[in-house]
Amino acid sequence: MNVSAIWNQSLKVIEEKIGTQAFDTWFRSVSLDSVNGKEITLRVPNRFFGQWLREHYQDVLRDVLGPLMGYDTVDIQWKTDDAHVDESADNGEEEGGGQSS
Repeated sequence: MNVSAIWNQSLKVIEEKIGTQAFDTWFRSVSLDSVNGKEITLRVPNRFFGQWLREHYQDVLRDVLGPLMGYDTVDIQWKTDDAHVDESADNGEEEGGGQSS
């Protein structure tokens, strides 16, 4: 199965797991950007989208994508049109932090 077919199969399984409404809200605009071994990069519309998906659906994605790609688990990276989603978002930090006056 090629990477595109694996991604399409993954989307079907994810929709079955989380329901059509949540799927349409969070996954319709996600696309496969690249695959490099166990590392999968998904393209999302913006940083908020990527952060929210990481916090709420990263485990679902790993559980679905890993076996379909022949791995126990995979590493998922998130990318917007301009950059990877900032990892510091897990700590509640904003990129370019500091206070405005």
